[in-house]
Amino acid sequence: MTSYLVADIGGTNARCARALIDADKRSAALYDTRSYRCAELESIDAMLARYGDDTEQALPTHVSLAVAGPVTGDRITLTNNDWNFSTEQLRRRFAFRDLVVMNDLAAVAYATRFLQPSELLSLKPGRASQAATRAVIGVGTGLGTAALHYASGSWRAIASEGGHATFAPVTRAETEAANALIEANGAASWENLLSGSGLVHVYRTVASMAGRFDESLGSHDIVQRAIGDGDRQCVRAVKAFCRALARFASDSALWFGATGGVYLAGHLLRDLSPWLADESFGQFFSEKGVMSELIETIPVSLILADQPGLIGAAAGAQIMSHDIDAGATVD
Repeated sequence: MTSYLVADIGGTNARCARALIDADKRSAALYDTRSYRCAELESIDAMLARYGDDTEQALPTHVSLAVAGPVTGDRITLTNNDWNFSTEQLRRRFAFRDLVVMNDLAAVAYATRFLQPSELLSLKPGRASQAATRAVIGVGTGLGTAALHYASGSWRAIASEGGHATFAPVTRAETEAANALIEANGAASWENLLSGSGLVHVYRTVASMAGRFDESLGSHDIVQRAIGDGDRQCVRAVKAFCRALARFASDSALWFGATGGVYLAGHLLRDLSPWLADESFGQFFSEKGVMSELIETIPVSLILADQPGLIGAAAGAQIMSHDIDAGATVD
C-alpha cells in the first residue's frame, strides 16, 4: 500500500493527513490529521510547510490535493478563498514524486466506494442500480457537485460546478430571497441559497417577512436555535433550506442520471440531519412531474464520516495515477 499525503482544501478550512488505502478490502486509514483556517495561512505552500512542522516528519512524496474549485490545468485557483498555485511549481518546491490535484467533490465521490454502512444515514430509501452513476452534493462555504461513473471496468469521478447554476424559486419565500440576491449581485445561484451564508440569507428573508430578524445570527446559531429553542423563524428557515436542498438534489440526480444514488456531504448538513431525515425531504425530492417514477427509485444518503474528502483524495489519486484501480469491482 502507498502512503499518501492528502489535503482537502475548502473556502474556510484546510485539512491534511497521511492516508493508507486498501482497495481490496475497500478500507481507508487516516492518521496525523490536522485542520487549519485558510485565512490564517497565506498560501498552500505555507499550509504544507506548517503540516510538516506540526507532525515533525518529512512530507510523503505521494501527494493528493482536493480543492474547492475547478481543476482545468496547471494553475489552480480556489473559488471561495484567495489561494492559487501552480501544480508543477508546488511539486518542484517540495520534491514530490507524484502530485495529483482534483476537485473536492470529485474526492468525496471517490470516497463513497470506501464508506461503511455506519458512516451513512439513509434520508430516502430506493433501489440503487449496480454500476450506475452516483451524484454527490457538498454544502459548506460553497455548494459543490460531482458524480461517480463506472465505465470500462473503472470508477471515475466527474467534477462539475453545478452549484453555480441559476436558482429557480418556487415559493414566496424563495422568490423574495432570489429577488434580494439579484438586486445585490445581479444574479441568484443555487450556491447563494444552499451554503452557510445561504442559510443566513434564507433566515433573514423568512424572518423579515414576519417583521423581524436577528442580524447577529450565523448559520450555526440558526441551526442551534432551531434545535434547542424551537425559534419559530429559525425553524421556518431550516425547513425552507432543506426543501430547496431536496429539489436541488433531485435535479442533480436527473442531470447526472444518478440511479446509483445521491450522497450529501458537509458538517452543516450533518447538523441539519433531524430535518433531512424527516419523510418530507424524500417527498420533496421525489416530486418531479413526469420524472417522478424514475426519481422515486433513487436512494439518498447523508455522509456521516468526518473526512470523506481526505479518504477520497487518496482513493482517487491511486486511480488517476494508475497505481491500482481502487475499488473497481461493481458490487
